[in-house]
Amino acid sequence: MFEAHGIWHAAVNDYADVVTDPQVVHNKNFQVVRGATGAPITLVSHPVRYDGKLPEVRLPPQKLGAQTEEILKELGYDDHQLEDLSSKGAVGAFTSSRAP
Repeated sequence: MFEAHGIWHAAVNDYADVVTDPQVVHNKNFQVVRGATGAPITLVSHPVRYDGKLPEVRLPPQKLGAQTEEILKELGYDDHQLEDLSSKGAVGAFTSSRAP
């Protein structure tokens, strides 16, 4: 019907088809990195190229709470305060070896 009326159209890809779409592959819209557990994770690529190059993923997705302790310490919290926050459930369990 669209062709008969000169209307541009294309099929709509489902999730399985989008990763094999020639334009998506050419643009490198997806990239696979190793996650915190070592398992491969497929990510949507950064939308902008700099000098024609795709920025690298410097830190793959981490487990929930992976940087909680580090961030709170940068904000000035000491170990006692971190333990208190964790015991009250204000923050999730830390992923470091010091976890309560």
